[in-house]
Amino acid sequence: MKFFRYTTLIFTALFSLLKADVPMPVELIYFEGSAIENGAHLIWGTATELNNYGFEIQRSINQSTFENVGFVFGHGTTYAPHDYEFDDTGLVYSGIYRYFLKQIDNDGQYKHSDTISIDIISTITTTINYFLIEPITNGVSLTWGTTVEVNNYGFAIFRSINQSQFDSIGFVEGHGTSTEPWNYSYSDTGLTISGSYSYFLKQINSDGQFRFSDTISIDIISTITTTISYFQFEYIPTGISLLWGTTIEVNNYGFAIFRSINQSPFDSVGFVDGHGTSTEPWNYSYADLGLNIPGIYNYFIKQINNNGDFKNSDTLFIDFLVSIRYSDQLVNEFSLLQNYPNPFNPSTKIRFSISNPGYITLKIYDVTGREIGLLINNEYMSGHFEMNIPADKYGLTSGIYFLSLEMGNNRITRKMVLQK
Repeated sequence: MKFFRYTTLIFTALFSLLKADVPMPVELIYFEGSAIENGAHLIWGTATELNNYGFEIQRSINQSTFENVGFVFGHGTTYAPHDYEFDDTGLVYSGIYRYFLKQIDNDGQYKHSDTISIDIISTITTTINYFLIEPITNGVSLTWGTTVEVNNYGFAIFRSINQSQFDSIGFVEGHGTSTEPWNYSYSDTGLTISGSYSYFLKQINSDGQFRFSDTISIDIISTITTTISYFQFEYIPTGISLLWGTTIEVNNYGFAIFRSINQSPFDSVGFVDGHGTSTEPWNYSYADLGLNIPGIYNYFIKQINNNGDFKNSDTLFIDFLVSIRYSDQLVNEFSLLQNYPNPFNPSTKIRFSISNPGYITLKIYDVTGREIGLLINNEYMSGHFEMNIPADKYGLTSGIYFLSLEMGNNRITRKMVLQK
């Protein structure tokens, strides 16, 4: 083949010298191609050229539309033979590659060569050319880039904390097949544990094949601690219900409940277990029952970590009017007994009975029917109850008042007289 090609070139050159006064068009005498690593090597030659601007290389992959992939300048007008070559490299698809030459004159006229075909087996895969990590507030920022992507579905991000098992924590979509460079990022935030964090990428193809990046590590000092999002209370029969919640917990052993009555020293009255380390919100409650002293009740929560560190919540101030369940006998009536003493000063007691569990209200009205005090607004179990009513608590002055107990459609009213 080569002997024939070179013989033809020599013959053509001699012929051109003999006919130097006769211009010839661009005469393509061969056009060949061969596969190279992830590409194609194209060669062609001319015997003579007339007004030749150059050659546009057109390519089709697996019967796709032809597109321009390169250009090689010609030699204008010449009667000497010339050889040309072009390397089409970095091919990411395996398959049938077809090529033809578009020879273009200086005046814009052109003609096409025959088409040749080459089988290409590409070994190019998605290439991660960098993978970096830097700390941010209570987290890390991961950045990476690709120089080429082949059938790239995306990247799964895996993390290990203090040499624990790696877990998948996120996913970033890829760009399929692309010869352009791409940059990616992922922020892993809200990290509650201080220590060594390690990460790697699992690059996944659309057909399910995958490969891993290198592993990178960084030391993180987290400033996130257990956060109490609310702390409130409800009145319940014979006691107070404390309610609180957390948005996040870090190394949380639990909550000690402290109480003070009428400015007495705070004492621990209970404990509720925490949830260790958790990024989920949790709700807690504690019922402080059997309270028999009226007055100001103060509460705070001491949140304690597993290592003994702690911090205190804000303090609740609760004005508590005691209702005591004084009998466990069966109740078969809904009743409100007359207050005693009556008239009274400075306080009086009342007793009421509930035959069935339900929601009750106990209110004080003046002689005009205006509500001036809400003593109970809660659900009670059945039973016999006693309550102390201090006049000063509701700003009562000497006069006549009415005490009304309501449950559903039932209502009982008693007349009270305050004499100061």
